[in-house]
Amino acid sequence: MLFLMNQSSNVLHLPCQDNLPNDIESLKTIILEQQDLLENQNTLIEKLQHELSVLKRHIFGQRSEKRPKQDGEEEEEDDEKDDNKKETITYTRNKRKQHKHHQIPDDLPVERVEYGFPDNQCPCGCGNTLKIIGESITKTLEYIPASLFVRHHARLKYTGCLNKEGVLIASMPSLPIEKSIAGPSLIANMMVEKYDDHLPIYRQQERLKRHGIDLPLSTMLGILHKGAQVLQPLAEALKKDILTAEVINSDDTTIPVLSPGNKKTKTGRLWIYLSCAPSQPKIAIYKYTIDRSGKWPQDFLKNYTGYLQADAYSGYDALFKREKNPIVEVGCWAHVRRKFYDIAKNIKDKKSVPHRILELISALYDIEREAKDMSVQDRYALRQEQSLNVLKKIKTLLEDSKKHALPKSPLTAAINYALNQWEALIVYTTNGKLSIDNNAGEQKMRDPVIGRKNWLFAGSDESGEHTATLYSLIETAKMNGINPFTYLCDILTRISDYPAKRISDLLPYHWKPPTEDLS
Repeated sequence: MLFLMNQSSNVLHLPCQDNLPNDIESLKTIILEQQDLLENQNTLIEKLQHELSVLKRHIFGQRSEKRPKQDGEEEEEDDEKDDNKKETITYTRNKRKQHKHHQIPDDLPVERVEYGFPDNQCPCGCGNTLKIIGESITKTLEYIPASLFVRHHARLKYTGCLNKEGVLIASMPSLPIEKSIAGPSLIANMMVEKYDDHLPIYRQQERLKRHGIDLPLSTMLGILHKGAQVLQPLAEALKKDILTAEVINSDDTTIPVLSPGNKKTKTGRLWIYLSCAPSQPKIAIYKYTIDRSGKWPQDFLKNYTGYLQADAYSGYDALFKREKNPIVEVGCWAHVRRKFYDIAKNIKDKKSVPHRILELISALYDIEREAKDMSVQDRYALRQEQSLNVLKKIKTLLEDSKKHALPKSPLTAAINYALNQWEALIVYTTNGKLSIDNNAGEQKMRDPVIGRKNWLFAGSDESGEHTATLYSLIETAKMNGINPFTYLCDILTRISDYPAKRISDLLPYHWKPPTEDLS
């Protein structure tokens, strides 16, 4: 053999022109090997270009996944309209509400400041006394910085009891953290500022210093963690309720955690289990785990029967394949769309396979927008009538395209992802309570993702668990239209003396301000 293939670098070393073989068979062999090498290199280039495009969009570009518009697309659409028959479509729609800019709540206190002419004398100097006929009001929204105050819990002492000797002292409600300087409202504020406003504890410490309060960082961290421990029973009660939901959305993300013994962080995971189906309590539960092993969702959902919508992570597979009470897997079309979008972004030909797939997926979402405000039964009927036809076209296009795509190309990977998940991807058409994608679960991961960019890491695995507890209560309160500070402040005031058997009364979707004797 007069040529050599370097397999480690995929470079074909050819002999010089003088040493080329003269027989046709040897030359054919060289050409075939060159063709194989060229095909492999083209596949590698396509893969690297795809990865580079995804990375650049992740760092610099927009995250929106609107279908890329190609040059001349609008003009071609106009030409097509001229070739089609014209028809007049009439419809009625509700009158749009006029958007009110800078709407101010009516219950805010008002401070009135009057501006007029001294003694109502005309400013031109004519000496005439003017008559007030009205006023023109300009509203501005002002801010009063947060304030601190000290509450003295005075327990009165008594003497003079006829049945007992000594001094009697009145009791007081239990504090959420005994022997701590922090009252319920301060604890609640620390929780909301860190896990809803993404304000790290050291920044909260600086804010307190501006009010003349200098609390050590370790003290503030201890307050936060002990407060989370007090609220842990509520997180357990949330878990019991979500396991009765008909549909659960799940997702996970990383959370850096300090590793004991060195100055580095390890990677923990934060999972979301979300229930937001119609006519069911709105619940968001976060769970911290030390890794992404499939045993964690399998353990959390071991007693669950219903629908689970998530990405294609293999850790869920055991839940769908178990012999007793298997969970029904619901696929996510947003994940499928994202894979084809990343490919189509770099392809100008709008008739290419990725663009055609995106157009069909857009048609599925158009149907979902129409079905958004429908009843469960009507949504199911619409999907059966329209969505199934679009899904059939998508599957046919995927199967046909797979035959012609390069085996290791990004397009083949996207096609295989969709086809491997196909049974799960069409489940949403069988029940009007199901969603076409897992966007609800992904959106509930935004606060932790934004938060970790600010507080950077959890101090320990225990801190990760406390983080999950507080995110669970804060996000569930927000989902149910409750101010998380108001909720946590009241709960921390009451929970230490609240009957354990009635703890579920304090969950956000059952919560009411105290109006009865809890004894």
